[in-house]
Amino acid sequence: MENETQTETTVGRRRRIILFPLPFQGHINPMLQLANLLYSKGFSITIFHTNFNAPKTSNYPHFTFRFILDNDPQDERVSSLPSHGMGAFNRLFVFNEHGGDELRHELELLLASDEDEHVSCIITDALWHFTQSVADSLNIPRLVLRTSSLFCFLAYASFPLFDDLGYLNLADKTRLDEQVVEFPVLKLKDIIKIGFKSSKDPIGQMLASLLNMDAPQRKTIVFFPLPFQGHINPMLQLANILHTHGFKITVIHAQYNSPNPSNHPHFTFIPIDEGFSKIVDQAATNRDGTYFMRYLNESCVDPLRDCLAKLLLDDRETIACVISDVAFYFTQAVADELKLPRLALRTGSMGCVLAYDALPFHSNKTCFCLTKEDSDYEVSVPEYPLLKFKDIAKISINPQGMGDFATNMFNQMKASSGIIWNTFKELEESALETISQDYPTPSFTLGPFHKYFPASSTSLIEQDRTIISWLDKQPPKSVVYASFGSVAHITELEFQEVAHGLANVGLSFLWVVRPGMVIGSDWLESLPENFEERMGDRGRIVQWSPQQEVLAHPATGCFWTHNGWNSTLESICEGVPMICSPCFADQPVNARYVSDFWKIGVFLEDGFERTGIEMTIKRVMMNIEGDEIRERISCLKDKVNVSVDEGGSSFQSLNNLVDYISSF
Repeated sequence: MENETQTETTVGRRRRIILFPLPFQGHINPMLQLANLLYSKGFSITIFHTNFNAPKTSNYPHFTFRFILDNDPQDERVSSLPSHGMGAFNRLFVFNEHGGDELRHELELLLASDEDEHVSCIITDALWHFTQSVADSLNIPRLVLRTSSLFCFLAYASFPLFDDLGYLNLADKTRLDEQVVEFPVLKLKDIIKIGFKSSKDPIGQMLASLLNMDAPQRKTIVFFPLPFQGHINPMLQLANILHTHGFKITVIHAQYNSPNPSNHPHFTFIPIDEGFSKIVDQAATNRDGTYFMRYLNESCVDPLRDCLAKLLLDDRETIACVISDVAFYFTQAVADELKLPRLALRTGSMGCVLAYDALPFHSNKTCFCLTKEDSDYEVSVPEYPLLKFKDIAKISINPQGMGDFATNMFNQMKASSGIIWNTFKELEESALETISQDYPTPSFTLGPFHKYFPASSTSLIEQDRTIISWLDKQPPKSVVYASFGSVAHITELEFQEVAHGLANVGLSFLWVVRPGMVIGSDWLESLPENFEERMGDRGRIVQWSPQQEVLAHPATGCFWTHNGWNSTLESICEGVPMICSPCFADQPVNARYVSDFWKIGVFLEDGFERTGIEMTIKRVMMNIEGDEIRERISCLKDKVNVSVDEGGSSFQSLNNLVDYISSF
């Protein structure tokens, strides 16, 4: 064992610095360069080193060298490891696992022998993470030498996130050239080349220890979406947004309409058995929507409570809060019982909340079952003049049930720790002012959620992507896009009227007909005779579409929609004028805002009737009225882009939400 090669003289009590380089050329060089710099400033230098890749002591006669970790090629801990690639990292792992006692022993010997010198500190390579505990135990200050770039440090610090996102074991090799959104200086293929398979394997754990990534522990947010497409989509979009801000995500979900976990490998999914699939097939018969909402709010209580209680017992999880759909009003009581903050996600508009709060659901009026023959059919509702009586007749066939549901929902929204809205301030500013007065809990308007990411893969129905190439062949703003959502049903007669209306207007069209949408039909059996043959390439009918991409396509001229809130927002974001054919629930309210308040669309007042359909499409696609609508919705599109950009209202609201959740 080579010991003292010190040649320097000492005057009085000099200060000694101990340096401990990592035994690889690219780490030894800067460590010895630093040692020379410090020696030139009057410090005595002792170099601790491993026998593996030991520096040549004769090149540094002014230093003292002491070796530790006698891991020569015969050492069984390292002899079988390769000397290149990941073998170097594995060797480093062995050193960190077994070096603590040996380093402590050598330091104790040095401290006992250096009577004339004071050890100021130990400087170790950043990758020698075990040295911190040794230095602490001996009351020696430890400085860390990072021999590579700050950019590399930040990239390594992001590896737990990359692992959660599925980047370390990317299955889709066609994505290799994609830029890493969370770390734009890298591409996905760069992450794979670095070579770690998981942040949870031994090397990943060593990096976590090195970077102290477990302190503080990342907080978990538990999401609980309502099991319908229009509610699952924004919930998972919000989960993605918050995940990129450092939170771990756990999604508790119903068995019915279960999301596909493979689309979100960075989330933890936990199903609960709510029994909903046993009764949901009655939807097309005599049951109204409030029946199903009441069932879910009763059947999910025990499964959700048990699931949350189990998560709270897991020492590896620090649950910050629960975010549940406002329609799951029972979750407030469960969260209170478990002493968890609950944030309520409203997947619909603020205007709809104000309308529901004002409408006379609990009155004895018969306005909820009016027909065209009733004198009040076209009259404005006194409690909410934007709506007509014919609109509220569509909202629910059970006004008492709707009133009870709305009351429960609003009461628990007010009792929550905060309300998250999938909207933006500039769109519903007047409604936001009223909400802020009526609901004392904090409100966060950070929508539209889908603007934070490219088109997401949260659809429960397989999308037909062949239509994009068809759209590519169409002139700008020439195609009528018709889609009535994931839940609505229409009669066979209405279906045929839609077909005739689209055919008679003479424009190209893309029509989404969901399997089972037409009552009594599987798919297209009720089309007029030879309809598809007569339309030829002018019309395309598909079972489902990648809607965000369709609306963003230059060929799309208008959107004939049911006015679900997600579809309405997506149309606004792409500046596409709307034709409004609402079916039920919040859709009539959204449609009135689109047509009569924001004036960015036209209400198809008389339902599905071919003459009215043809005239309405021409108003939007061919008349000057359509140009004015397009100009107004283009202005709203610009406001959306400003709101989500840095400094915008949604951007700031998101930052406020992240800070708020972090404070729990």
